Amino acid sequence: MNQENKEVCLVPVGGLANRMRAIVSVLNACQKAGVKLKIVWFRNRELNAPFYSLFNPLRSLNVTVKEAARIDFLRYYRPVKKNLWLSKYYLRSHFDKVLSMTNCIPIVRDEQNLVNLISETERLYIESCYDMGSYRNIREIMSPNRRLSRRIDDFVAEHFGERTIGVHVRRTDNNKAIQSSPLELFIKAIRHELEIDGNVRFFVASDSDEVKHELLDRFRDRIITVFESCDRNSRQGIENGLTDLYLLSRTCKIYGCVGSSFTEVAALIGNIELIVLSI
Repeated sequence: MNQENKEVCLVPVGGLANRMRAIVSVLNACQKAGVKLKIVWFRNRELNAPFYSLFNPLRSLNVTVKEAARIDFLRYYRPVKKNLWLSKYYLRSHFDKVLSMTNCIPIVRDEQNLVNLISETERLYIESCYDMGSYRNIREIMSPNRRLSRRIDDFVAEHFGERTIGVHVRRTDNNKAIQSSPLELFIKAIRHELEIDGNVRFFVASDSDEVKHELLDRFRDRIITVFESCDRNSRQGIENGLTDLYLLSRTCKIYGCVGSSFTEVAALIGNIELIVLSI
């Protein structure tokens, strides 16, 4: 098979961190196999923002990002009621193998298996929110666009002290985080850090204003946070989420919740310690 004529089509799904790790891990495998990657970026309730409103162009050759048009829901989106299941005909006719969210599980985190599959398949379609292999080089591949980078730099310069610790408290739609990582554990961790260093500050990112208010009430000026929309079904909410992710990456370490890819990605970008709090 001529590698130059081969292509992998990736539809990353889920929230910001899920999509980022899927993109970088599949891109790494494509580079090892010497195959082009096309990313089709859908906007939906999980992430309703264009790719380039968030990121710079990917730092890699042989990769393109396509903002999904309406017709692409009949081509590249998974067969669902919304597209009358019509995309299954396009996927079957245009790809030699289709890896959906359900049947890509055996390959998750096994990069060599994915590299082999890419090498053996002329036209491969992947839909995933998972890391399909290593994505430790995410910082070298993906970065916020110039506008958001300036916003992040300005915030760090104005608010972060000599030592700032990241705190990410996931609530609302993540039952695992709510049950396994109660707020009391974060309060205890913050108190412990203040006992060690009374000047330390904490950047708090959360999808719950109630959590932010409670931590501000308890720890006053030791807490740095912002009250902005975190609605994933809006462009502004997603831009705020990406800003939070990169601000967490600029702290010296992160306290996070069970089952959150958000803090995993932030810690990798910043090459910092992640402490997952769990009962």
